[in-house]
Amino acid sequence: MFRKRITLPGTLDKGNKMHIKMFGLILLLTLTLGCSRPINEVYWGDENLTRCVERTAERHNWTKINQIEWLKCPYMGISNAASLNALTSLQYLDLTGNALTRFELLEHKALIELHLTRNRLTDVKIHASALTRLELSENALKGIDLSDVPALTELSLNENELTNLDLSKNTAMERLSINRNPLTEEAEAYLMKLQKESDMYVFYLGR
Repeated sequence: MFRKRITLPGTLDKGNKMHIKMFGLILLLTLTLGCSRPINEVYWGDENLTRCVERTAERHNWTKINQIEWLKCPYMGISNAASLNALTSLQYLDLTGNALTRFELLEHKALIELHLTRNRLTDVKIHASALTRLELSENALKGIDLSDVPALTELSLNENELTNLDLSKNTAMERLSINRNPLTEEAEAYLMKLQKESDMYVFYLGR
């Protein structure tokens, strides 16, 4: 007579536990190997970005992507930067004056400074826990969520299309520049109140 083994909801048998351990090990190895991946084997998704990365790497004798801690690619006609999520060691990134309409950075823990001024951005999603400086002036942003950049101290949003801004999660903010945006009267009052009640300096000369 055979007894059927029953696994109750919320419990794991030995077989399932082993599968979970194996999956975790595979994921860890994948991330580790991914970080040490050769630069010339990465598909960067944009010809101009590829040229910038490879030239910078050659100049500094970098061969692995985890060696890239900073990257300057201003005014190079870059329109796609999604592949930069692979650069987990990146601390400084300058993409000023390119052709980006969308920028997304997912769960990045090393990046400290990010420059995206003078693009064509309408959509920005940034999850970067260590980011302290963010430059987003001269774009076409109508809104932005800053809740996933809690360490932010300097933010530049001049010459966008913002009508409102929520800084409730950005308690470390010291300097905000948001000149030439069509802010509502409520948004203006909110920022002026923040400036009075905290050490934050707000640069805003009106619409």
